[in-house]
Amino acid sequence: MALAPGHRAANCGLQLGPVFRLLGSQEEIAPYLQAMDIAVLSSESEGFSNSILEYMAAGLPCVATDVGGNREALGDAAALSSPRQTRAY
Repeated sequence: MALAPGHRAANCGLQLGPVFRLLGSQEEIAPYLQAMDIAVLSSESEGFSNSILEYMAAGLPCVATDVGGNREALGDAAALSSPRQTRAY
């Protein structure tokens, strides 16, 4: 699958191969959420994440950084880590 034009530079030299597909902006995300086993939101800063609401609506377990409104949105239903903490669990 070809990368979206804006993502070509981001993939240079990373050799992600078949593990990742950078598809660019998508209007309909339900099929992608249904294919996921877990959701990860590793933001360094955040307001109130619509992504987390979408993950929760899809019934996905979530791992997120403890920034913005993530703790309030997820409560005890997720694993939270400090931003930039590479070995949280």
